[in-house]
Amino acid sequence: MRSFCAEEVDRAALARLAKMLADGAITSGQAWSCFSQPDKLKKFGEQEVTFSVAEVKAYGAIRKLASSKLFEKFKGACVYCRRPVGRYGYSWHIEHVWPKALHPHKTFLMSNLAIGCVDCNRWKGVRVDKTAAQALPIIDPTQPKFKYSSHLGYVQISTEDLHLIKYLAKDPLGEKTHELLNFAEIERFTLIDSMNGGLAQLHSELRRLLGACDPEDPDDARLIDLLLKLRGSIYHVQGT
Repeated sequence: MRSFCAEEVDRAALARLAKMLADGAITSGQAWSCFSQPDKLKKFGEQEVTFSVAEVKAYGAIRKLASSKLFEKFKGACVYCRRPVGRYGYSWHIEHVWPKALHPHKTFLMSNLAIGCVDCNRWKGVRVDKTAAQALPIIDPTQPKFKYSSHLGYVQISTEDLHLIKYLAKDPLGEKTHELLNFAEIERFTLIDSMNGGLAQLHSELRRLLGACDPEDPDDARLIDLLLKLRGSIYHVQGT
């Protein structure tokens, strides 16, 4: 992200977070939380971290440019499930492909960042990120010459009455991606939503709330867990 810093104040703001992270004053999750929401008071144990107006502005500008570059690079789609994100798609977060908690030096590297929808981002955080120290058990879309179709097939069928999505694993990485990121749930709720307009509206609101949450904030993390459990309960009942 340093290459996005046109002004010295931007470089200094980013360098401050990088130094705090390198010195062990904050964790990678805390550093990303500061970068994402610098206008909120941060208290880590007994330590309070605040940012100047100039720093808040700098982080906002860098984040906006990084998001734009990622949206363009990955063509406005989640790198894992390939569903569209953004204004006319699903809510999304900037995704650290190699988990920042285990690879803190990659926290602010654009080469490690991608687009992740709220569904894939959350399941990856729960099922992948805690153990991916040496190798990723799922696809790595940041690899040179990466081809999604080498690992997974993605099929959509739409009629006036239904919308069907199906993922077809082509190799072990595709199989683990399908399993660990819960693609079966995506297939299920996509079909049910297309047949039940009221449920689709409820699901849209749940996705909006999930997208507004900060996974690094403990209170938001609890809300995310609650919303995902609620959605899972609804769709498992509807799908039986």
